[in-house]
Amino acid sequence: MPARLVFAMQNNEKQGDEQGICTAASLLWAKRCLELRRGIGSYAELGADDHLINGQMAVIRRLDNNPAEQCQFFGLNTPGDQAVATLNAVYGNMPAAPSVCIFWNPYHTMGFWRGTAQQGFDFFDKNHGLYTDATVAELVAIYNAHYPGAGDQIIGMRVVTLR
Repeated sequence: MPARLVFAMQNNEKQGDEQGICTAASLLWAKRCLELRRGIGSYAELGADDHLINGQMAVIRRLDNNPAEQCQFFGLNTPGDQAVATLNAVYGNMPAAPSVCIFWNPYHTMGFWRGTAQQGFDFFDKNHGLYTDATVAELVAIYNAHYPGAGDQIIGMRVVTLR
């Protein structure tokens, strides 16, 4: 069965000359998943609208070279970044369920939730939406459909926990 789109999203916000709120949205999403101990079921469960997330992005964009401080801004801890090249590698480097991470390609940040066997997996992408499925394979297919080029290859991930 194909993955289910929980809700669609787009990423058109700006902070000065910079476009997008994907890092702030992904960190906020990760925090909410950890607080709820499950994936979110609606955009409203993020607890912030795009306007507020845009303001948060304007603050944390200045911390792009300090990911630990970006995480702290959202009340998260991280053991550090890991180099990975695929969504399967992201999944393979995550701790036992439930756990959550953010990951990125050269220009975009997303999130991945590893729930219990009953909860399944979620792929959070501010550009396209939140997807859920019982298997990682379906979410990998969605990522590859949205980001098919060599320049879209995943380059890193960060597992996060609540502070």
